[in-house]
Parts: sequence; C-alpha cells; structure tokens
Amino acid sequence: MTVNFRIARSRPIILGVTASFLTFVAIAVSVLYLGAQSQKINNDCLDSRIGELATAASLLIDGDLHEKLQADPTNTEIYSTLVKPLVDLHNLVPEIYYLYTMIDINQKIYFILDTTNSSQLKTARQLKASKVMELYEPAYDPAEWLKTVRSGRSFVDKEFFTDEFGTFVSASAPFYNSQGEYAGFVGLDFDVDYFLVYEQEILNREFIALVLGVLFSLLLGFLVWINQSTVKKLRDQQYLMSITDPLTGAFNRRYFESVCEKESQLYKRHAIPFSILVIDIDYFKHVNDEYGHPTGDAALIELVALIRSSVRVENSCVRLGGEEFALVLPNTLAYKALILAERLRLLIEETPFHAVEKPSFHFYLTVSIGVADITQGDDILSNSDKSLYRAKENGRNCVVAQGVIKYA
Repeated sequence: MTVNFRIARSRPIILGVTASFLTFVAIAVSVLYLGAQSQKINNDCLDSRIGELATAASLLIDGDLHEKLQADPTNTEIYSTLVKPLVDLHNLVPEIYYLYTMIDINQKIYFILDTTNSSQLKTARQLKASKVMELYEPAYDPAEWLKTVRSGRSFVDKEFFTDEFGTFVSASAPFYNSQGEYAGFVGLDFDVDYFLVYEQEILNREFIALVLGVLFSLLLGFLVWINQSTVKKLRDQQYLMSITDPLTGAFNRRYFESVCEKESQLYKRHAIPFSILVIDIDYFKHVNDEYGHPTGDAALIELVALIRSSVRVENSCVRLGGEEFALVLPNTLAYKALILAERLRLLIEETPFHAVEKPSFHFYLTVSIGVADITQGDDILSNSDKSLYRAKENGRNCVVAQGVIKYA
C-alpha cells in the first residue's frame, strides 16, 4: 500500500514534468523552425530586393550611349546624361551605398559610371569615386559572376562584406544596346545593417519564446500558420516581381527564357512546336524626342495592353528591352504565327496613342515583326531576330517569317 500510495502521489508530478518537457520540446522545435523560416524569408527578401534594384537600375542605362562613353571616356556630356537616372535612383533608395556600371574585357573588369562622381548625389557617406575605365580587381574569381550577368541574369553575392561604414552585399544586372547585344552591367552595394538588426530581433524573440514556452504553446500553432501564409504571400509577390517588367507589366527576359526552355522541352519530347514573334517599334526614339519620355513610357504601356487584349492568355507578352517585345505562341508554327503577326501589325498601325501632356492629341506607331518557330532550329530567338532584321531592311512596318515578307 505504501509503495502504491507513493506511486500515486508521484504520478501527477511525473505526468506534469513529462507534459512540461514534451511541451517545451515541441515549442522549442517549433520556435527554432519558425526562426529559421523567418531568417530565410529575410534573406530571400534581401536577395530579391537587391536583385530587383540592380535590374531596375540596368533598365535606366542606354546601352548605345554607354558604348560611346566607353570609346570616349572624356565625354562629360554623355557621362552626365547616363549617370543622372542612376543618381535619381540612388537618392530614392538611401540603403544603396555605391551604384555604378562596369564592363568586362578579356576577363578584366572596368568601371564606367559611378554616381559618386555626381554633385546631385545626396548622401552623408564619405564615398570614393571611380573613374571611367578604372580597373577593378575583385578579391575572388569573377568567372561565375561574369558568366551570370552575360547570360542575362542578375547576380547577388552570397556573402556579406563589412568595413568601417557597415555591412553590405553587392548585386549586378546586365544591360544591352539597341541591337540587343550585351553592353555591360550595373552594380550596386547595398547596406544590410537594418536586416542584421531584424535578425537579432528574431533571435531575441526566440529566446523569449523558449523561456515562456509553456505559455506560448497554444499560440504557436497560430503564429506558424500566420508565418507560413506570409511566406507564401511574400514568395508569390517576389516571384511575380522577378518575372515582370516594372514599367509595362509585361513579362521580362527572365520569364521569357524559362518559357522558351519549357516549350523547347515539349518540342523535343512530344514534337509540339512553338513560335516567337519579336516586335520592335519603328523609330520609337522620335516619340521620346518629340513628345517626351512620359509619353513614350505611356505608349509602351498602352502597346502591351493592346497586344495582351488581342491574343490568348497563354501567349506570353514579354518586354525584351527598350521598345522591343516578344510573343511566345505555344503549339503554333510560323505560318500561323505570321497571320497573327500581320493582324497585330495592322491593329497597332490603326490604333491612336495619346500624348501625356496633351490628352486630346494623338499619334500613331508602326512596328516591324520577326517570326520564327522551333522547327527552324534550337536558337529560335536568334532566328526571329534575323527575321526582324530583314523586316527593318525592307523598310520597316512589315512582318518577316521564314523568308516570307508581309508588307504594310
């Protein structure tokens, strides 16, 4: 009886300790998982934001002017024209430490533009300006970095670096000339101190959660659900932003490459063809020169909306850069794509576009369109570019596909 009584008395203690221990373990595991996920979200958001900033900066660069400055480093007029939009972006995002452009020649990297050289830059930091064609010697092998940007993708360093001013991470994104040729890349160094503060806050909250684990046991499930919902929402938002052109809302080159790869695999496995239309606005520079860049931007937005309203949802509308766009047409051969291209050409030619500062005034655009399908060869973009080149050679405002010219 004594033994049984002692066991009966100790059972609630054993159950309580066991329950407390199991609850604490469950809370600890959950909190650590939550912390890891939050840190991952933090890092993903950081990488995504920096990559997007670099990509946005690259869209501000006129590749043709950049090549002229490379050939004539002392041309201050071209330098001022090119660096101004970068300075505006730098002033808008104070977390940017350095913002610059570079070129790589024979595996050697040179500075071209540096916002630090502009008197319009508003920063309290003591920055060292880089000169045009100043050699940059990285502390690590730049092969992967250069390979990534030359392939048309942004590059974000995997490691932070720290100096007396703070902690930073670098990102790069390529830009192109009017012929779609690689012309260099934008680089930026981003201040991540406030991200590190956020990480420390996460660690502090983990400690509090572990100390008060039993009290937070019921609340934790709700927090995990909120966290996972936030993770998905952030990932969806970041993914959409990463594949979308910020000005027009069309898909960007990154998305274009992934769609072409997917369609190419379908063709190889199941012989399902696809076509590409490369659309270039004729003499678009005249619109910017005559009506201003706001009108030019508005025209690009209207053009994308017009194209999207005229094709099927599965026909992805992509902005390749500048005034050049593309349409990916699944399960379509070139002769069918030619019909659609001609219909789009006529629709665009007949549609009035409005000047921003004079809403009552309108003007018209024409386009040249190059068409190719996957049956002509694996490099379908190159083939469609060749067709586009022929369309321009034949007076513009026409469609060329597989050697067949469709005139206006």
